Amino acid sequence: MAKRKPITKAFGNRFPACVNCGSRDLAQVTESSYECRSCKQTGLPEWFSSEADYLKFKTNIDLKLAEQQKIWGQKVLYRTIPVVVLVNWATAIYFFIFFLLGMLGLFQNETYQWLFLYSSIAVVALGFGIVSLYGKARVHF
Repeated sequence: MAKRKPITKAFGNRFPACVNCGSRDLAQVTESSYECRSCKQTGLPEWFSSEADYLKFKTNIDLKLAEQQKIWGQKVLYRTIPVVVLVNWATAIYFFIFFLLGMLGLFQNETYQWLFLYSSIAVVALGFGIVSLYGKARVHF
């Protein structure tokens, strides 16, 4: 593998920046190909003739990355489950079981219907309570 040369100077009055992350820390792989050391993307960089143009571009890149970090910023922790997921699954299983019991004809009696109604309210309230207290916590296993 050929040794990559870092780009330390501007080319004339133009300088390159990574298209993906906006970093100026590029290394030349071939005559026409560059590699960003920050995000490891290889290809042609974006060329800028002034610092103001670069700052506009970098601001747009930072805004796009900030939106992605809001969505994907949560660290992946192995062998853990968020409490919210557990509450969602428990509620879904509860309603699925009662749906099956209803399909089998167990809720023809009015007592069972009232039992289902009040227990459903209790399960949803309990779920909201757990999520409000421990919503950001993770259960380790």
